[in-house]
Amino acid sequence: MSQRQRFSWRHADGELAEKELAQVLAELDADLARQEEAIRQRRTRLAQLLHQAEESGRLPAEAPVSPELAALFHDMARFSTRLPGPEPAMAAKERELLALLGSSLDSSARGWLHGMMHALSSGPQAMARAYTVYAALDRDSN
Repeated sequence: MSQRQRFSWRHADGELAEKELAQVLAELDADLARQEEAIRQRRTRLAQLLHQAEESGRLPAEAPVSPELAALFHDMARFSTRLPGPEPAMAAKERELLALLGSSLDSSARGWLHGMMHALSSGPQAMARAYTVYAALDRDSN
């Protein structure tokens, strides 16, 4: 008969918890696999940035962002050149916020971001509506 090793500890609230060694090791392995995948994704993005820096001699002004966000930012910049005046300040703030959120969230938490990018890039009317909102927000904030 095999003897199973058990680990016991107390939670902060004083509750006693026990787990078998195999369960602890399986949880550790799963956590390390998640970390490894996150590192793999970051290294892929870093390689893309290095390639872009080598080809163009510069990096994006917004921040190192995902290729999807970079494409959205490019579409926004292209659209803003057709505006009668300067680009609304809220559009620039939105890019900063998206860059921050896009770089700080892990891939499993970015579903809303992909939905938003898809909505903004669904056609020229979608981007026009977004810029109408940005302009209204600029007027309201002044």
